[in-house]
Amino acid sequence: MNKFKLASVAVLPALTLALTACNSDSDSNDNDDDSFAAVVSTCPTSEFITITPANQLEDGTNVCALKGYQAFGELTLDPSIVWALDGTVYIGDDQAGTEEAEPAELREYEEYPEGYVDAVVEADDTNHINRDTKLIIPAGTRIFGADGPDALVIQRDAQIEVNGTSEAPVIMTSAADIAGTAAETDRGKWGGLVLNGNANNNKGTDVVGEGFTGEYGLLGDDTFDGESSGVINYLVVKYAGYKFTPENELNGVAFQAVGSGTEVDYLQVHNNSDDGVEFFGGSVNVKHVVLTGNDDDSMDWTYGWTGRAQFVYIEQTGTAGDKGIEADSHKSPLEAGEPQSSPMIANLTIIAVDNNKGMETRVSTNADFYNAIVTTTGTCVDFDDADDVNFENSVLECGTVVAFDSSPTVDEAGEPSVDQGAETDVIKGSSHAEADITVPTTGAAVAVVSNNAANDDLASVDAFFEDADYFGAVDEAGTDWTAGWTHAWK
Repeated sequence: MNKFKLASVAVLPALTLALTACNSDSDSNDNDDDSFAAVVSTCPTSEFITITPANQLEDGTNVCALKGYQAFGELTLDPSIVWALDGTVYIGDDQAGTEEAEPAELREYEEYPEGYVDAVVEADDTNHINRDTKLIIPAGTRIFGADGPDALVIQRDAQIEVNGTSEAPVIMTSAADIAGTAAETDRGKWGGLVLNGNANNNKGTDVVGEGFTGEYGLLGDDTFDGESSGVINYLVVKYAGYKFTPENELNGVAFQAVGSGTEVDYLQVHNNSDDGVEFFGGSVNVKHVVLTGNDDDSMDWTYGWTGRAQFVYIEQTGTAGDKGIEADSHKSPLEAGEPQSSPMIANLTIIAVDNNKGMETRVSTNADFYNAIVTTTGTCVDFDDADDVNFENSVLECGTVVAFDSSPTVDEAGEPSVDQGAETDVIKGSSHAEADITVPTTGAAVAVVSNNAANDDLASVDAFFEDADYFGAVDEAGTDWTAGWTHAWK
């Protein structure tokens, strides 16, 4: 059944294919439903991007499709319209300047879309190119993809502005979810959201993103680490994560060399078929993040991510999921270079299921955790060639607290002593190391510490952090910040 019909099939056959789910027998792409009526929508026009009318929903809501590139200008989506992604939609044309050019230097480009403001643009130390290309998404807006390649990519030098609220979050989801027919096991129904930046990473310059989602990054150059790719406030991403190949698949949200000037506060990724969120280098910070039901790792980083994260809630559901966190500095080799991944994470909750690992720290990553709770019947923390990873004022309650690829050593001869007894008044089963555990192959010390109280002075640890005198992402004695705007996962 082809339920996503267009006003002009002859003019836009590609859009027809994207929105009809062409008799697919694939579970990941079966988006047939009866909620799209046979009344053609009324849609706005734009000088910046192609907008095509699809059929209205049965309740009379207009459905309009975005296609191609928004090369310049500001585009604000109408929240009364449901917006479809016709293939991969790119915000910005990614004509980034060379890494050799200094800030404030004028750069000239030969090719510009007709009507572009100027052939000369000015760089500054906040944004790589002062291009003013932006997609603005008001509170309550719904955006969907009907097929795997349908994705939204924010290119280098462009910005996204997601202005959701706790009462009206922005939703990015599948066609079946818009139609009210999504199953709680749905995953991989569309692509996902990608942000590309010019920040530092240890992979390369002009790195091609997974799923061919544009280029990102400067190798070993922190000139633009403070740039902004925009604002994300109260965004829910559901049922995404298309797999092109086993090694090339989309995350719910991918932050690819994104700078610390980007604001990310209140974000949920639910039922993604790959990782919930992944950081590919960069220095972006995130706060109030909910990652539920994701089929691979809930949170992943690599290529030298140096950002901060606070109030991160991770819960695996059913039999889905691999690791709560998978952490690398580089995929390989161990000595891949600078910057080394060195995030700081406070008020983290990981609830893993099916004997899964709470986290695996690999390939020379550093990380510092404060006020964390990790619980699983499997291993809390698996050290796999990590460098310097520390837990302070944290609770690790698992079948196995700490595991290594090979036998670890301690500061004094002998095996490390890891106590899983009721050593604290806070939570029984909390763990601590009686001696510093040293990571084999690197010799770095790992301290696994649980105190009788959470660290209530996090602001002194890092200016990004808020003081929060409790373990985990949510204060059980306070207001549940996940309530009201997230997709229910229980």
